[in-house]
Amino acid sequence: MSDLSNKTLAVLIGLVLAVSLVGTWAILNKISVRVIGAFATTAEGTVVAEVPSVVSIGMVANTINFSTVNATETKDSATDAVAGQRFFTIENNGTVDVNVTASATALFTSAQYSETSGHYKMYVQNNESDSAPVTALPWNTTATARQLNSTAQRFIGYFNYTDSKDTLNAFIVITVPADESPGAKSSTVTFTASQA
Repeated sequence: MSDLSNKTLAVLIGLVLAVSLVGTWAILNKISVRVIGAFATTAEGTVVAEVPSVVSIGMVANTINFSTVNATETKDSATDAVAGQRFFTIENNGTVDVNVTASATALFTSAQYSETSGHYKMYVQNNESDSAPVTALPWNTTATARQLNSTAQRFIGYFNYTDSKDTLNAFIVITVPADESPGAKSSTVTFTASQA
């Protein structure tokens, strides 16, 4: 019986060596075996990237010049300011729709002037169509112009970031108080954007 076991063992070792040699030879010679149905004619992969939200606005035109205005006179920059300096042009340079607030330093110094007196107002209109939805521009005419003061207030909602729809014009309406002292007057208007 031990004779049979040694013969069986020798045969098995021989088979293992033969399979190992054939396998090694096949790998070294890169023999491929095609299994029918295991390969496809198309394959898909996935590319992943993330673009961050960017909130950014800029001023293309940043000066409004009324030149000379008399006491008690009301002027709308759309028609009464110096040509070429009739409105602020605001552009959404970011990658998301934004809401824009505005605040301003005092324009006049008279006792009649206050942050609620109506002497210093602003309204906003699309420069490019659909820059902001009509409902997001409730202060978009001379009649609906809103008082500017030191407290930031939202003037623009859902200001578009798409290049062909990302520009608005802001117009100023002033009424000079009756007791305003003579001299040059100026005010700084600050626009601030936040993601809509």
